[in-house]
Amino acid sequence: MHTSERERLMERHRYSEWAGRSTVPAGQIVRQLIFTGDELAGYRLERTQRREVPEQPPCVTSFWHRIGSPAVIRVDVFECSSIDAAHAYLIEALGEFESAGIGRRTDVRFGDVAFGTDSVALFARGNLVILVRKATPQAESVADVAETIDAIVVGRPRAGSAV
Repeated sequence: MHTSERERLMERHRYSEWAGRSTVPAGQIVRQLIFTGDELAGYRLERTQRREVPEQPPCVTSFWHRIGSPAVIRVDVFECSSIDAAHAYLIEALGEFESAGIGRRTDVRFGDVAFGTDSVALFARGNLVILVRKATPQAESVADVAETIDAIVVGRPRAGSAV
């Protein structure tokens, strides 16, 4: 991302208001995230994959099928090296959205800072950037799933713990 575009996004999303702030102590870093399938009540874990790509934070992608429904939710968790790195990556991730409808969410109970709509939630908690989105057309908001994932992360901040 070009510096001018990054600066424009930082200004648009008021980066200075939330950058570097977290409820998770700076020394608590989550690494080697693992989903077991028990995390989301009412959902079945279809698949999960860990990706490590040069120049990007490691990412765990998982797909969750709502039991009794065709609805599928995708969860991407990016493991950054620090809170500051997570917030910088959050700006990068916001740059991937073409919709101007992706704005800051202060009406939700997940993340240190959150953005999105009913269809997508993008937030940072500690050193993690988490993207929750609908993988199929469905009426339900992704906010409940994002809130559950966030609560699990906050409850298990130690390195190597299953999330």
